[in-house]
Amino acid sequence: MTKKDFLLQKFSQIIAETNDKDLALIDSIVDSLEREQNGANRSYIEAFMNVEEQLEDDAVTISIPITPLLYNPLGIVHGGMIATLIDTAMGTLSNEAAPLDKVAVTTQLNIHYLAAIKGNNLTCHATITHKGSRMMVLSAVVERDDGKKVATASSNFFVIGK
Repeated sequence: MTKKDFLLQKFSQIIAETNDKDLALIDSIVDSLEREQNGANRSYIEAFMNVEEQLEDDAVTISIPITPLLYNPLGIVHGGMIATLIDTAMGTLSNEAAPLDKVAVTTQLNIHYLAAIKGNNLTCHATITHKGSRMMVLSAVVERDDGKKVATASSNFFVIGK
C-alpha cells in the first residue's frame, strides 16, 4: 500500500467517524494546505494560522482568525500561538527592512501576556524601534476584536547573510 493510499484510507475513516465540529476543523486544515500549495503563504505555519498581512513603512499588521487549532487544553488560545503570531509579524517586518542580500533572525523575544483572549480574531501590530546594520529591535502589540490589548512584546533580530 502506498503512502497516499494509506492516508486516503485513514482520512476516510476519520471523516466517517467524526462530528461536525471536527469536520469544520478538518476543512480548515485542508484549506490551509491548499493555500500553502498555491503559494498564498510563505510557510505552513502562516497557512495554518490563516495570516492576513498589511505591510507599511516600518510597520506591519497581521491578523488571524481564532480557531480550535489555536486552543490549549483549557480551551483558550495557547500562549505559544500568540508568541508565533508576534514572531511572524516581527520576522516579516525585519526581513522586509533588511538589505536584499541579508535576512533577519530572532535572537530574543520578550512577551507580556495581559488579558484573556475572546472574540473571533487576533491582530498584531509590529514596528521597528531601532534599525542598525547588524541588529534590529522591534516592538509589537496584540489586540483582540474589541481593541483590548492581550499582549505586548519586544524583540531583537540579528541581520545575517543569506
